[in-house]
Amino acid sequence: MMTRKIFGLGLGVAMVWMAGIAPASADGHGIRFLNFAAFQKNDPHGKWDYDALVLGHFSSFITNMEAGSHILLLSHTADIKDGDVVNIQTDVLRADKGGKLGDSGINCQLSFQDNSTKDTTSFAVGGLCKILEITTDKDLSLKALIPPASVPDTAQGEDVWVQLYEDSKTGVAFYANVSGKE
Repeated sequence: MMTRKIFGLGLGVAMVWMAGIAPASADGHGIRFLNFAAFQKNDPHGKWDYDALVLGHFSSFITNMEAGSHILLLSHTADIKDGDVVNIQTDVLRADKGGKLGDSGINCQLSFQDNSTKDTTSFAVGGLCKILEITTDKDLSLKALIPPASVPDTAQGEDVWVQLYEDSKTGVAFYANVSGKE
């Protein structure tokens, strides 16, 4: 009997919690997804440069970037809301022949802001990313501060990616946009 009451109470709490999750942005502009990509230049000291804005849906965006870089990660979040924090990480851990552990990768914590009104959408993202290249020959641990920046909403008709950050030493750059359905 007590188990049924606890189960019923838990189910009730879960239903109230689920009712508070609305599948739309703050001002009714539909479900939104944060898209985040990291690239690394094929030659960090070469002549090829990143563009501040790059056109294209996922596949054409990646193809455009392959002219002088390679993709390190691509993330498409679940439904995102104002104030959400997204953790995006990709790491390769490897022991060298001497047994020393190496770590290469990216770890980002990004904060999402939805400043939309009834008439227009407005989104921003910012945060902190760590870029790691720790091997037998290198010991690089870089913290990349990304100030809150406006990111385009592809649901408004243009598939545009905006550059959030570029590190000249490693050749790593981060891009983002928001996609979704009205």
